[in-house]
Amino acid sequence: MKKIVAVMLAFASFIFSASAQEQRKMNQHQHHHANGMMMKNLNLTQSQKEQIKASHDSDKKQLMELNKNESITVKEARDKKEVLRKEQKEKMMALLSPEQKDKLIQLKKDRAVKQEAMAAKRLEKIKATLNLSDVQVAKIKAAKKLRMHS
Repeated sequence: MKKIVAVMLAFASFIFSASAQEQRKMNQHQHHHANGMMMKNLNLTQSQKEQIKASHDSDKKQLMELNKNESITVKEARDKKEVLRKEQKEKMMALLSPEQKDKLIQLKKDRAVKQEAMAAKRLEKIKATLNLSDVQVAKIKAAKKLRMHS
C-alpha cells in the first residue's frame, strides 16, 4: 500500500513539475501581458509612458550586458540582476502618482487572488485525474510550499 501511495505521489509530483515548467513558459508571456494590462489601468500620462519606455530600454540594455559578461560568477550575476530589478521597481514607483501607486497595489492583490484560485483549480483537476486522496493532495501542497520557499 505504501509503495502504491509513493508511486502515485511521485507520479503526481512529476506531472505537477512538468506542468509547472510548461506553465512557466506560458506565465512569462502572460506576465508581460498582465503587466501591460496593469499599466493601461493606471491611466499613465504620455510623459510617464515615455519615461517608463526609456527606463525599460536602458534596463534591458544593462541586463543584456550583464548576461554577456562571462567574467563573473553565476551568483554575482544573480545578485546584480536582483539589484537591477530593485532599481527598476524604484524608478517605476517614483514615476507614479500616489493614486496610481494605490491602484497598482490593488491590481497586484487582485492578480494574486486570481492566481491562487487558478492554482487551486489545477490541483483539483490533478486530484480528479489521478484519483488522489486528500492526504496525497496535502503532501503535494506541502512539497509545493517547500519548493516556493527554498
